[in-house]
Amino acid sequence: MGRARIASAGWTKWMPVNAAAINAHLYGGSGLLAVNTHRLAKQKGVASSSAAKTVVTAAALAATAYARILGRKIDLACSVDS
Repeated sequence: MGRARIASAGWTKWMPVNAAAINAHLYGGSGLLAVNTHRLAKQKGVASSSAAKTVVTAAALAATAYARILGRKIDLACSVDS
């Protein structure tokens, strides 16, 4: 459990950076979408491309959330074993 505890501590310290990166990505993507709504409506292929990118981003966010859930389970297991 020593390695798990060390890894957990590292990921806990990294979490604010990860959260800032996610927020910056979502903020920037929202801004691009707002500025390019005319392209989304009129240019062929842009809507489907944007939808695909949104699905991939949502999957990445879901994987990140799931990894966090698993990390919390490891944290709890380490604290119980201590």
